[in-house]
Amino acid sequence: MSKVKNILVVYVVFGLLGCAANLTPRYVGSLPPPMPLDPQSSAIGVCMGFKQLLGDVSYKTEKVYFIKVGEKRDLYNQDSFIQSNCKRGDQIYLLNADPGRYAIVACSYLAYGSYVSGGITRKNVDEYTVFFPKESISTTEVTVAPGTVVFMGEYIIKESTSFSDPDDSQLHYAQMIAPGAKTRVLSVLFSDLLGRSSRVCRKGVFVEEKHDQRTEIKFLMKALTYFVDTGWEYVFRKRLEELKEFNQNVP
Repeated sequence: MSKVKNILVVYVVFGLLGCAANLTPRYVGSLPPPMPLDPQSSAIGVCMGFKQLLGDVSYKTEKVYFIKVGEKRDLYNQDSFIQSNCKRGDQIYLLNADPGRYAIVACSYLAYGSYVSGGITRKNVDEYTVFFPKESISTTEVTVAPGTVVFMGEYIIKESTSFSDPDDSQLHYAQMIAPGAKTRVLSVLFSDLLGRSSRVCRKGVFVEEKHDQRTEIKFLMKALTYFVDTGWEYVFRKRLEELKEFNQNVP
């Protein structure tokens, strides 16, 4: 009898979990965003995609790696990095960013593959981290003030097929962010054939960039659909209204 009761309890628990999930459809498949730490909390937003190489094959950016320029005022040789902490659609965010100067040094995406072992098809996931050269890093630099949201831009990235001949900045951040990652195509293919997931380093450059106000307004309007009824709605809406008012007053 106790065994039957235990089974019923398990079903009830799973049923309640299912009901709870239905109460928050906005966050299905993703975690809620970190809430503002205080009324002066700031945010950084960016949109990064990859240039299509083979027909309709494309990758969606999963993470962005920022550096904050402190006493060591060198974009290309900082001692630490900060990983993005929120993703909504094709938009990546660093929420609760401390005031200061920031730039982007790398981003990553996931590549899904499959292999057959013992007549069974299995899947593996490789994480590709793409590091930017100095000339690309410098174009992303922004200054974040307290209680603001800063749009870094919209970028399309062209990725190399290897990590050969990186500049000193790419090498520095690769050793910091993805130490021990694979850099050769054959080593990645061999791991995939064995059904092993890999961390992979690649180089990438920006082939398209947009920093204009129209692109920012579009970004903010989309962001508001993600952050409506959250603690971040005010700061995003405030920036959007500032841009709209400015554009109305331009002769």
